[in-house]
Order: sequence, then C-alpha cells, then structure tokens
Amino acid sequence: MTILQSCVWLIVLMVIAVGLKYWLYSKNRITPPFKRTKLKQNITHHESLVIHSSAPKPAWVKDELIRLKALMPNAGCRSLSLTFNRLHGKSSHHVTVGKSFVAQVIKNHQYQITIKRREIRRRPPRPVVINDTWALDLTFYQDAGHVQCCALGIIEHGSRTVVQLKALVNRRSWTLLGYLCLAIGQYGKPKRVRSDNERVFTSWTFRTFLKLTGIHHQTIDTHAPWQNGKIERLFGTLKPLIRQLRLHGNLQFQAALNEFTAFYNHVRPHQNLSGQTPIEVLRQNGRVKIKNQPFPNKESILISAMDGLLTGFYIPPE
Repeated sequence: MTILQSCVWLIVLMVIAVGLKYWLYSKNRITPPFKRTKLKQNITHHESLVIHSSAPKPAWVKDELIRLKALMPNAGCRSLSLTFNRLHGKSSHHVTVGKSFVAQVIKNHQYQITIKRREIRRRPPRPVVINDTWALDLTFYQDAGHVQCCALGIIEHGSRTVVQLKALVNRRSWTLLGYLCLAIGQYGKPKRVRSDNERVFTSWTFRTFLKLTGIHHQTIDTHAPWQNGKIERLFGTLKPLIRQLRLHGNLQFQAALNEFTAFYNHVRPHQNLSGQTPIEVLRQNGRVKIKNQPFPNKESILISAMDGLLTGFYIPPE
C-alpha cells in the first residue's frame, strides 16, 4: 500500500468518526462535553428561578396581564413584564414573567383586553357625600360678534348639581367669591373646593377667604385637567350646545346658561345617579331644600331648551 492510499484511508476514517460523534450527540445517546461540565456545576438560586419560570404559568397570571394592559394601553411588553414582576415577584406567589410571554398573552387575548378596558371605563365612580367637594373652573366662549365671553362653573360632586353657572363681567377673585357665597347660601357650605392653578384661584384673596370660612382648597396638578373631571365633563356637555347658538353679549350668553342649568339639574337623568336628576338626589338626602322651582307645573311636561337642542320630560316632586 502506497503512502497516498494510506492518507486517503486515514481521511475517510476521520470523517466517519466525526459523523458518528455528531450523530450520537443529535440522538442524545451521549452527553456532549460542554453540557456534561455544566450539569456538574452547582445550580445557583437565580438558575433555579429561571428553571421554575419555564413551568406553565397559573391562570391568574394571564388575567393579571390582561388587566395591566387594559390599565396601561400604551405600555410595551417590557414595561408590562417589569410592572408585573415588581407587583408579584416578591409576593407569596414568587411568579415572574418575561417580555416574550407577555407579548404572546397580549397577542392571543386582544378581545379580552378590549372588553376589560370597556369595563374599566364604564365602572361607576364611588359615591361621594353631599357637599363634601365642589369643583370650580372657568370656560370661554366666542359669541357671534367674535367677543370672548367667560363663565364660572361650580358643580357639586355627590349629586352632580350645577350650583353656579354664571357669565362673568370680569375675572377678579372677589367676583368669583361673590358667586361662591351665593351658592353656599342656597346649597350649604362644602368641606372642600377643587380648582386648577389659575391665578384667580390661587390669589391671596381667594385662599384667605377659604381659610377663614374653614373650606379646604384643593388644587390639581399642572396640565392635569382630568383631576377635576366632573367640572370638565360638564363643560364638555355645554360647549357643543353653545357653539350651535348665535349669541350676542353676556346677556344672551347668561340666558342660555340659565336654560342649560335648569335642564341639567331638573330634567336630565344621570346614569351614575341611577337614572335620577341631581335635584332628586338632593331631595333624598334632605340636606338641601329648593323652594324656587324653574318649572311650576304639577304634572309631567315635555321641556325644550336652548332652541330645541335639549329636550326631556320634567317630572315634578311627589
């Protein structure tokens, strides 16, 4: 046998040996050297958590991720996984999730997330004691003569009663305090009033008056109107109606506000008040008695206000 033939046979045998070795590794007949050395190492606490996290997750984990995604719709998978791990990683469950698992849950449960968000939005707010909190704010309207008009709105949180909705001649603190005093004389004194950080609400005159009368003043965060949501929601109902009317000056503006206030308090039923009107809720509490009724009728009557933009039935008190 020549030297060339010996080299050829040697190469063939090496190829066969290498192929046999990888065939055994692929069939798991023997443990590769790098895996054999890792199994001999001591498993740390962190590795035990990783091995445990690869087990099937409990059913409540998916429900919690769906709830977190509904509460944080703009959060990504990484943020949701970090939030979940902070909430439940150190609790008695000791369950953690990764961003890949979160992405898979979100992908497979889009409908459940939508339903959960709808339930959260439609969840009724917690009941508030009558005259516990009043919300104050200003709103603006440009009339048909392109003159800007300003109005002060005050709403009672517990019954949603509009206690004041007045067009302002000026925006001084004394003017606002005058309307606040008129509302207190008719509906009683609140424990606290909530407003934004506009200069007229944070002036020395306004804050000193509230301090002397024992009314706590709450101010919301800057650029956070949702923290004063009830008065903002009132203005959201009022403004689309006012824009459809051609009004000139504060007199016509105030007349439209009076019609809206009477309809809102006495005619319009509220979903969060179990279908009752704000004045009906006040009567049930017995703390406020309204003597001057805007509609003196003793029978139910159809009411049309603001040039037909608002229609509803007025039901007189029993």
